[in-house]
Amino acid sequence: MLATIVEDWQRRRELQAVNRRIAQEPEPALPRFVAGHHRGPVWQLLVPGGPPAFMCLGYREAFVVHVRASAFHRAWLATGRALNQPCPRRDRFAQDRKFHWAISGFSQGIENPVPLAEVTATDWQGKRQIAFTNGITRTLWLLAHDVPAFPVQCWTEDEAVRVFEVAGLTPPIHVEELPKA
Repeated sequence: MLATIVEDWQRRRELQAVNRRIAQEPEPALPRFVAGHHRGPVWQLLVPGGPPAFMCLGYREAFVVHVRASAFHRAWLATGRALNQPCPRRDRFAQDRKFHWAISGFSQGIENPVPLAEVTATDWQGKRQIAFTNGITRTLWLLAHDVPAFPVQCWTEDEAVRVFEVAGLTPPIHVEELPKA
């Protein structure tokens, strides 16, 4: 019980720190779309102090939303333990049991881009909640490396709109509307 209380208090402190960061940071540049890749739609993401990261679309029937990393982080932190997918504290990102897979995946660069995380934002208990279908660990890697903006995919337009409302930089776009070349 005490551990839960302490964890909740630490999560609230981290949420306050993320809110201060959002208030101070400029709006980030969007990830760069890489045309003509054999994997289909690919994005190049800015990784401060490191080589760029590359992500690709995992499914052809989806919507893509570019999210501001800090706003996405804030929304996921605010979800707490509600949907059984709590955002760990920043100092624990690399302790995720699959974090080494994200390191390996992102290290392959443009030759083998990492699939976008599959996310949604649902309304539950009167709050907007961030939830994942797939991609928690790769999202932790992006947040741990201070990637300022990244694309995510959502299965429906309604889900994509909700994600956009809490963290989006661009309105949702259906994959069929992405550039082809």
